[in-house]
Amino acid sequence: MQSARAPWYVCIASFSTFVIAFFTLAAIVKPKLDERRAERQAAMGRPADSGAEARPRLPDGPRAAESVVRRHARGKVVDPRGTGVANAALVLLDRDHRELAKATSTDDGGFTFEFESAPSMELTLRVSASGFQSAAAEAPSSATATEVAFPSVVLRDGGALRVRVSGDREGALADANVCLLPPEDDRFAALASATTLPDGCALLKGINVGAYRIKATAAGHAAAERTWRFEGIRRDGNAELAFVLLPLTDWIDGSVRDEQNDAIGKGEVIARMVRPDPPAREEWHATVERDGSFRIGPLPSGTFELELRAPGIVQEGAVRADSGESGAEQIEIVASHGGAVAGTFAADAGFRQTPALGLWRLGSDGRSQPLAGSLHVTINAAAQSFRIEGVSPGRYFVRAVADGYAPARSQPFTVAVDHATDDVVLQLSNGAELGGTLIDHRGAPIGGARVTAYEGRSPPQPALAERLPADARTAAATAGDGAFALTQLAPGCHVLVVEAQGQPLRAIGPIWLEDGTETRLPRLALTGGTVLSLTLADGDGRAAKEARVRITAQDLGVDLCAVADQDGNVCVRGLPAGNYWLTPGDGSEPLAARLVDSETTRLELFHSAH
Repeated sequence: MQSARAPWYVCIASFSTFVIAFFTLAAIVKPKLDERRAERQAAMGRPADSGAEARPRLPDGPRAAESVVRRHARGKVVDPRGTGVANAALVLLDRDHRELAKATSTDDGGFTFEFESAPSMELTLRVSASGFQSAAAEAPSSATATEVAFPSVVLRDGGALRVRVSGDREGALADANVCLLPPEDDRFAALASATTLPDGCALLKGINVGAYRIKATAAGHAAAERTWRFEGIRRDGNAELAFVLLPLTDWIDGSVRDEQNDAIGKGEVIARMVRPDPPAREEWHATVERDGSFRIGPLPSGTFELELRAPGIVQEGAVRADSGESGAEQIEIVASHGGAVAGTFAADAGFRQTPALGLWRLGSDGRSQPLAGSLHVTINAAAQSFRIEGVSPGRYFVRAVADGYAPARSQPFTVAVDHATDDVVLQLSNGAELGGTLIDHRGAPIGGARVTAYEGRSPPQPALAERLPADARTAAATAGDGAFALTQLAPGCHVLVVEAQGQPLRAIGPIWLEDGTETRLPRLALTGGTVLSLTLADGDGRAAKEARVRITAQDLGVDLCAVADQDGNVCVRGLPAGNYWLTPGDGSEPLAARLVDSETTRLELFHSAH
């Protein structure tokens, strides 16, 4: 009798068939499942997983977009006595100080508003109201996913300042205006203001803790201003402030003429008080009449600096005048006809603040100096453009300094009378770097030496060096091993001046610094060492003036670019002895040279540029 059970080999065959069918079905279905999953992830804004090593992707940022919920905030703003403060301004911020919502308190000081955030987001509520000091409150730990109940926000009474205003002759001044201003910026409206009573006193109320400027003005008087800080200790601030305003009684009469003594009948004259110390930042303006005359005032009694501002006109030198009664000796402002300069900034990252712009005059000896004179400069930081008017004829370059960039210089250009130069470009970048090591004649490092890089083809005269803008020279001290490094240097010509104790003053250069590159002087001897004397000439034997030559020695770590003078000569002292390549800046055939200690190597180098 046969057994009812199937033979063992039949069971094995059935199991094998099942396994093969399962994996075949999985191979067919899995690609479709992966495709559908990738489509869902793409719809959610996430990249599809790929490969066996794919992992669940965490949401970007502190919270994923799907975890942001709509929440309600409520609370009350009260004064120190518990009375509700109406019309208080409320701003809700996240932990990164981003604004989530704004609101205003009701008549009883209550507030409620809606906003969106992650339930666990840290929140700060800032509150301010007229007559009170500002305050901030953190979201309580009891806040739920949908409700945030802030505790009552108590605003302390704002400070009050008593100001007394009097005239130089009249005594107490009634109807004078007293303003509370931000510490530096005049673009915003006064934070608080008051008018003096017949006793000359005014009370400024609702002052928050901080620094301010207090400015007093009155009809027929010059303005006065001073800084003041409220510490929040006493209700009346630090102390009572008193102002004495100078009466406006005097005038300055004068005329504007050119170098041929012809009248210049356009523009305006601006007067700024220089003596005694001006009580406030204030200017007085007067229009220049067609016959060149002007009358500016009324002014307080004192000494003033006069500035002529007119398109295409350049004032010759500074002019000062004492104010006096009508009929006093007239002041003459001499000016010349000039041109205009316009151009653009090339700055990829834009500006965090408006760049500082300067115009530098180029002399025939290669020296440059900032132009001292009356210039009308207009800068449009948003459009990255600028314009300078009233530039006298000559050869110049424009120099700019902007936060986050190395100083930038334009290519030299010429200004002619009644001519606009409108294609000046200022390329702003991270600049160039220069590093090296100073040694003495024995090869010992020189520590504590001062290395200063001056912009231009020659160092300034010692008497004028400190008059240059601080950002037009970069200095560094050598370390104990003699090493120094200078960074964010303006691309272009520089001269190094080395000052070391017990060593004569040493000038190196001019050298050319290329944007984004590093000039290396690994061992530079201040005394002794090698001397390289080059003459750069073209095929006709004429001097290749202001031509460049790159001096490199890979084994020694030397890489610098020297600039020839007007006669095509280059002289570099103190480089380490060894084998060098001298490559003309125009790409002409390089020349091999060997420099030897205590010897002068004289060479002539072909340079096609003339």
